[in-house]
Amino acid sequence: MRKSLFAAPLALAAALALTTPAMAAPARYNDSGITSQITQLDWQINRAEQRRIISNREAQSYHRELNQVQKLNRQLSRNGLSGNEAKLLDNKLQRIKGKLIKDQRYAMRQHEKRTSYRR
Repeated sequence: MRKSLFAAPLALAAALALTTPAMAAPARYNDSGITSQITQLDWQINRAEQRRIISNREAQSYHRELNQVQKLNRQLSRNGLSGNEAKLLDNKLQRIKGKLIKDQRYAMRQHEKRTSYRR
């Protein structure tokens, strides 16, 4: 009986001692998700340019923005990304992707207007 009274609090104290340092350290993220998003967005920009949905100048602008995000990703991810850094990069990528989608939709509407007169 006495052994169980001492063993339970001792086990609890040991468990807390082991988890406290891990909880105190900030969470770090690897950049594999960010890198794959950059690669995918680069492919989407190239594809939109090949299909003449965006102009060469627009594609260059998108690539410039994407290269800045890629450079920032390399700088920040040397020691792993914090949650805020991962959010920052993700927000930048989402902003670029949103602009690309908006340009693609605009181009599609313009195409529909041109082809609707031919009927």
